[in-house]
Amino acid sequence: SNHPSHALAMSLLHDAPPLLYIEIDGSEEQTRRVLDSFRFCLQAVHLGASKTLVTHCYSTTHGKLSHEEKKQSGILPNGIRVSVGREASSDILEDLDQALGKL
Repeated sequence: SNHPSHALAMSLLHDAPPLLYIEIDGSEEQTRRVLDSFRFCLQAVHLGASKTLVTHCYSTTHGKLSHEEKKQSGILPNGIRVSVGREASSDILEDLDQALGKL
């Protein structure tokens, strides 16, 4: 909410699903292990659906940028973007919990 474009984004994307960016306290390899551990959430960049998606932006959506450009954008090797879908929150939280438990 402290980003300069937050108010504009909220006015344009009022029906958009929530996004989370989780930084794993570990290496890129450990982050990929967490991503591979999801059972309920789909690992994908974007499907245009209402399902919860998990993405390793560092190697996918921002893969062509240099490490410095990624760092300036706040995209780190140990980050996971979660686009929350319309499933039951208990299912999403259970999957997050079990995946993060792989650390």
